[in-house]
Amino acid sequence: MLPINPIARFPSALLLATLILNGAASPPAIADPVARIAQLTATEFFERGIARYERGDIAGAIADFTEALRLKPNYAVAYYNRGVVHFKAEENVRNAIADFTEAIRLNPEYVDAYYNRAVARVKLGQYWPAIDDTTEAIRLDPFHDRAYYLRGLIYAENLGDYETGIDDFSEAIRLNPDLAAPYFKRGNARFRTGDREGAIEDYNEAIYLDPDDPEAYYNRGVSRYQIGDRQGARSDLQQSADLSARSGNLQQYRQAMDTLKQLIIDN
Repeated sequence: MLPINPIARFPSALLLATLILNGAASPPAIADPVARIAQLTATEFFERGIARYERGDIAGAIADFTEALRLKPNYAVAYYNRGVVHFKAEENVRNAIADFTEAIRLNPEYVDAYYNRAVARVKLGQYWPAIDDTTEAIRLDPFHDRAYYLRGLIYAENLGDYETGIDDFSEAIRLNPDLAAPYFKRGNARFRTGDREGAIEDYNEAIYLDPDDPEAYYNRGVSRYQIGDRQGARSDLQQSADLSARSGNLQQYRQAMDTLKQLIIDN
């Protein structure tokens, strides 16, 4: 699963300039002093929330973003950032969804908020609402390769709709052909549909882009075995075991070795 997008940065000067241009605040010469102090205070809390989050102070960051929102209730990016922090805390995924939802209410074109809400909804098993969010993110940003990838994951891995997943993975690859993960996941989906040769082609590309991924070697080894390429299968399974051992992934190591032993017994 992809991680959510990070917190947003909004420097004070840029924020105030944007507020002035949008008519949300008056220029300094004619600004209402009380309103201006409140705005600066909201900005300061916002920026301190970012600093606290980056230091690992989750509770402090949430408190600062909450105070910024008390002073400026229509602060969409503060809702967004508080949602990110809630999500990182993991036990607060529902709070994260609520904050992303409020950010979207205030800014209906907030692409990152739709994407992050989709990730959070997947974590709660809310697959169809998550698909709605990724689809809206794609509508707003047709070049959002991660939204296509995430939607492909939901279709292929959560709903068992491999063909639709393949279509989304293919679009993610078209938009960003330099990432290994979409090739790997499309290979898995193709394997599930019985397309072993297509799966092997995708695993080839995934391994080219990320030659240290033991799972890609393992899956390619299984695919090769099933099309009768015993030598290629043995080589891939051994490589998967070696990489897993070096990285300390004992579960993957055992799986590769057990499959390799079974292959030898079968032959």
